[in-house]
Amino acid sequence: MSFRLDSVLKQAAGIALAMVAMAAANAQTSDVYPSRLIKWVVAYPAGGGLDVMTRVITEDMAKRLKQPIVVDNRAGAGGTIGAGQVAKSPADGYTLMTIDMGGYTSVHHLYSNLTYVPPKDLQVVATWASLPFMLAVNANLPVKNYQEFIAYAKANPTKLNYGSSGVGNPLHISMELLQARTGAKLTHVPYKAMVNMVGDLASGEVQAAIGDYGSFKPFVQTGKVRLLAVAADSRLPHIPDVPTFTELGVKDLPISVWLAVAAPKGTPQTVVDKIAATLGETMQTAEVKERFATFGVAPMFMSGKQAADFVQAQDKFWEGVVKPMNIKLD
Repeated sequence: MSFRLDSVLKQAAGIALAMVAMAAANAQTSDVYPSRLIKWVVAYPAGGGLDVMTRVITEDMAKRLKQPIVVDNRAGAGGTIGAGQVAKSPADGYTLMTIDMGGYTSVHHLYSNLTYVPPKDLQVVATWASLPFMLAVNANLPVKNYQEFIAYAKANPTKLNYGSSGVGNPLHISMELLQARTGAKLTHVPYKAMVNMVGDLASGEVQAAIGDYGSFKPFVQTGKVRLLAVAADSRLPHIPDVPTFTELGVKDLPISVWLAVAAPKGTPQTVVDKIAATLGETMQTAEVKERFATFGVAPMFMSGKQAADFVQAQDKFWEGVVKPMNIKLD
């Protein structure tokens, strides 16, 4: 009997020592994070506003973390391809991604056969920016302002095409929402990439679009694209002549996009906290603020419970927007 008891005690002691060693190893791993390259997925093509802004922050964060951060563009299916890969990656902090309101909060209300569910499989680490969307038209269109555009679209219901960077993405949903609010009628032309759509807007292949200032900016400066309205609480300092939708009498048109960083669910809290703290430091730098301003991007840093509550509220809101429109992508 004593032999058996001694064996049990020795086994228990061995298990206890192993658990202590494991805890120490985990603590050490968290303390030294990151110790190797980090992959940061962008679920949209290179060159778009979301991709450019991601590269702005990861460049600074890599210096602070003293490890390289490689941006990996995994475009397709409204952002679900890239997000699906991240959701199934190891939850160790070495695979992160940029998420937006389309790829996180509205996408699972559009697809019924996703291999992942964003709120369950992806963990929001922190939000970092907000891009107010704006309505733009080809400069050769015979309209000078928002009111003339809506009147023209109503009078020519089969004549105007509008572009977006894909069926069901925020740009598509936003324009459909604007049409529902105003009675304007345009035909949707989806593209695989924002950069291609904006190029065709400038050439006149499509006559209108909703998008972010960074994407429109080169063609606004050359006079090929005209901005008619912006979805913001007040006029933006870099485009003071462009009125807000609220000024124009279009109420509750929430067509803006927020950006956040997410990790696979189950990523250690110490790692999540370090990523969020580093991003917070990055957002305070004068260089990042200046580069954001040139693209019309407003910093919007939130982490922890504040970020989680914000994204959860956005998910509920966009569910209420998408479902009545009855848009299904599968």
